[in-house]
Amino acid sequence: MLVPGILGLILLVALYAPVYLPFLISFKVKSPKHLEFRWALRLASGGCFLLTLIPPPRLRHNFGDDVGGSVAGAAHNLPILFVWIWGGGLVCVGFFILIAFLARSNRRPASRQVSAEEAR
Repeated sequence: MLVPGILGLILLVALYAPVYLPFLISFKVKSPKHLEFRWALRLASGGCFLLTLIPPPRLRHNFGDDVGGSVAGAAHNLPILFVWIWGGGLVCVGFFILIAFLARSNRRPASRQVSAEEAR
């Protein structure tokens, strides 16, 4: 009974990786130069979470009350959920990273302090 539980946990971790991975990666980016990217990753994670709350189209819930129906339901719904979460997650991350690039390009460069040697 332990092996199916571990396999189910691994499946859930793999399925929902686009939801939590951008959030965790945002804490690894420490440089103040990449402030926009940190916030873009955090917002992308929030957008992916909201995407998981919306049910994808073409899900079916009535496969019968037997084991075969449960297996057929999983075989039908799991690929749809995978594409919905991963495809939508990658689009969310890509969109927010694009916004971060645009915000970074509009940011003024930091003023350089002129050293005493350069002033001469």
